[in-house]
Amino acid sequence: MNRRDERAGRDVWAALEQATPAIVRALAPKGVVDVQYVVGFVHPFSVHVWLVTATDAERDALGSSDPSLDEVTSAVLASGFPAEHATIDGTVAQSQETVDREYEGSWFSALR
Repeated sequence: MNRRDERAGRDVWAALEQATPAIVRALAPKGVVDVQYVVGFVHPFSVHVWLVTATDAERDALGSSDPSLDEVTSAVLASGFPAEHATIDGTVAQSQETVDREYEGSWFSALR
């Protein structure tokens, strides 16, 4: 990866970190308690946003096909997200309950 791409990657991560509280606030009424990100390694970066709920029931209520994608995209773009370097390509809902049960509590393993 060249220096420009490295700098762009850092800018993407910084914007995502800044967007996290706004996403959680916006989606808290739907049961979202945290956000995780999966970002591709190649510029322009592809981003998938994982919406974290406490329970499987809350996860299931969000739906399975890009839940709350428009709200997530709006919050991310408002954070200064460098759209020239990355795209929000989708959302996924996952529960802490499932991660605890199937991945021994490891989000690192769940996101792989």
